[in-house]
Amino acid sequence: MLGSPATNGRPGGAGYGGFFWRAVAAEPPEVFTAARHGEEAVNGCADPWVAMTGRAPEGGAYTLVFSGLGPGDRWFVRTTMYPGVCVAFAFEETATIRANTSRHGHYRVVVADGQLDRHTAAALTR
Repeated sequence: MLGSPATNGRPGGAGYGGFFWRAVAAEPPEVFTAARHGEEAVNGCADPWVAMTGRAPEGGAYTLVFSGLGPGDRWFVRTTMYPGVCVAFAFEETATIRANTSRHGHYRVVVADGQLDRHTAAALTR
């Protein structure tokens, strides 16, 4: 049984638990999908990809583009508390892996120099 803080009763969209990438940022980064923008809109969505763009403390700009949600997975994102993106296996409900089976996933992360727009980020997922 896979769970998350949210499935154990924690409020505030704390559905993390799965493949997690913690980024660095001098200030809160931007997060977006093809149709959504901002932490509140993106956190918990099941859009095919999510991008995070920001500036490292040393000043260099970056964009991270994530794809690879499995059935029932959601994106967990944080920008204000800390920058991170997670393929959340149990965002709102626990996920069960039956005995003698396994869970497989294939995730893609594109790491790009500079702050890309949503059209360029979308093109990188194809």
